[in-house]
Amino acid sequence: MIARNIILSELEKLGFCVKTNYFVSTRGGELRGLRYVISPEVQEKLLVVESEIKSLEESVKKNCLIFYFLTEKVSHLLKPPESKSEEYINQVRQEYWNHLESLYIVEEEIKPIIDEMSKKGITTKYRGLFAKDLPFEIIDEVGYKIYLKKILIDPVFSYLFEESDKEEIKSEIAESKIIKPKEGTPPGIVSREEMLDFFDELGEFERKVRDFIVSKLGKDLRQYQDRKLIEKLKERKMEEEKLIGSSGSLIDYATIEEYATIITSSWDKFRIYFDEKEEVTIPLKLINIFARRPLAHFRTLTKTRIVRARDEMRRFLEKIESQEYD
Repeated sequence: MIARNIILSELEKLGFCVKTNYFVSTRGGELRGLRYVISPEVQEKLLVVESEIKSLEESVKKNCLIFYFLTEKVSHLLKPPESKSEEYINQVRQEYWNHLESLYIVEEEIKPIIDEMSKKGITTKYRGLFAKDLPFEIIDEVGYKIYLKKILIDPVFSYLFEESDKEEIKSEIAESKIIKPKEGTPPGIVSREEMLDFFDELGEFERKVRDFIVSKLGKDLRQYQDRKLIEKLKERKMEEEKLIGSSGSLIDYATIEEYATIITSSWDKFRIYFDEKEEVTIPLKLINIFARRPLAHFRTLTKTRIVRARDEMRRFLEKIESQEYD
């Protein structure tokens, strides 16, 4: 029922159905039974395009995802109050990033669109997630909606409903995102070989971090005080033993974020290597965001992300290798 109403509500927004009352009561002509109604013509057309929707070209799907991201997910975040606190900005950046990740969109797909709107005075230029400000800001809210519909959604409607040359419309869709289709690996995107090489590099980094933690807390983290996390790691280890009949050390089942938790919550044993806890939490979090998570979920990995992750890995290793540990 809930899913049906969501679909019908979206169809209403697009003008494909209307709400009307099902009947009039005998008590003074009171209207009753509010219902969604889809005209026979629209029903017929939706059935015709159903098979095409299921097999949409990736470029068409991407247009829809980007439109959804920019209008439904983040537009309310990018009309900030006059006074923007650092806490507010960081909160928006985090939520913006979470939506990018959940929809498998990368900044390189958003930047050209926003920069083009900035030329028309609709938005600011795209600042990105690395800036100490919002990724961008909406100046003209109405213009923002109109422009995005024109370049992202109108071509999709043409693709689905018009009897035109599909190849020609697909080309228009690619053009609409201001991203030219090119053969081979797109600029800024790492090749499969580069990704595999970096995967090995990241694996070596994690092994060094695990060895570092074990050197201070003992094999299987015997000196670690947080029993709740220890039990969680033991459960993961037991699950692997059931599946493949063998398992590794307890630390092997911790995530990068849990490395940070283990180190900072055992600060008396690790503080000699760091000036403050942020030198642990921030690098490991950024490595996870820029590289570890995209690799683990087979998402797009850019050269920029690899460079940032490498910088953080290098800085972290310099800290833990600044003094010898047992």
